[in-house]
Amino acid sequence: MIGLYLATHYLVAGPGGLAVLRVGWPCPPGLGGPPCVPAMLVTACNPGSRPLQPAANAARQRRLRAMLERRRIGVTPALGQAARGHWAEDSVATAPVGLAAGRAIARAQGQAAWLVLRGGRTVELHFARVLRPVRTRAMIRAAPSWTHPTWNSARSKPLA
Repeated sequence: MIGLYLATHYLVAGPGGLAVLRVGWPCPPGLGGPPCVPAMLVTACNPGSRPLQPAANAARQRRLRAMLERRRIGVTPALGQAARGHWAEDSVATAPVGLAAGRAIARAQGQAAWLVLRGGRTVELHFARVLRPVRTRAMIRAAPSWTHPTWNSARSKPLA
């Protein structure tokens, strides 16, 4: 399952046009919150990674947007798309909400995972039941060497 998240492209309408996000890639300028209060990218579609009919997903996405609007959390339209393009689902990138609120929002939508967006840092994958970001060897190998300073530090062990 982690491999699917790592292979997904997330398209977000950013300040400079359409931005492409991927787990482990740098968060584009103008997207994401400060490190202490990050923004998130989340969907209401296909809860728990179980496919739903398009009409059910659309209704869930409308309820997510309405809930965020009631909480006065700004949103930007986004789209999660498989690398091979065989599926896509509507998502939203939020204004800064923080980790605890992000996890609560993802859980309320029945989502297995969500993305954390911190300005100037890499896009992180978080699971709704765990607050720690997931960083796999495959993700580290796939990310350019400059994406995260701790992945290149002299203290880090070489990947086999």
